[in-house]
Amino acid sequence: MRHKAYFYLIILFATLMDTISKCLAVRDLPFLTPVKIFPGLNLYLTDNTGAAFSFLNGGGWEKVFLILIALGLIGFLVFRLHRAKSKLESIALCLIIGGALGNVLNRLVTGSVIDFIDLYVGHYHWPTFNIGDSMIVVGVGLFLVSGRGACI
Repeated sequence: MRHKAYFYLIILFATLMDTISKCLAVRDLPFLTPVKIFPGLNLYLTDNTGAAFSFLNGGGWEKVFLILIALGLIGFLVFRLHRAKSKLESIALCLIIGGALGNVLNRLVTGSVIDFIDLYVGHYHWPTFNIGDSMIVVGVGLFLVSGRGACI
């Protein structure tokens, strides 16, 4: 599918939604104190200096490494966006790029990634995450549904 400029608006929207939600969470939520929304969902402000599940948790070379890896992946996904075969594939890639950009910007500005969504069932809690992480997950799901997921 020929690349359309409005796909960059989707990336911008996704990045802004992630960034704004993190700013609101930092402003309005107590740090490391759960705020119960309803059974199964808390807002729980924390920061993650590592990658997924706090992997490579640290502030030195790990931070630079994670930023470089993320920027490399974002560059690859932008390259893929220009070769997308369908609107669904393009939207999926835009959501992944936007969510990843939000997390990279957060890491560049604060040195960590703000997480604040805590989902749980009974005593099982998923790792705390943010809107950017959600967009990445939805984007990956859409990418797989688009039929191109096996053809990276």
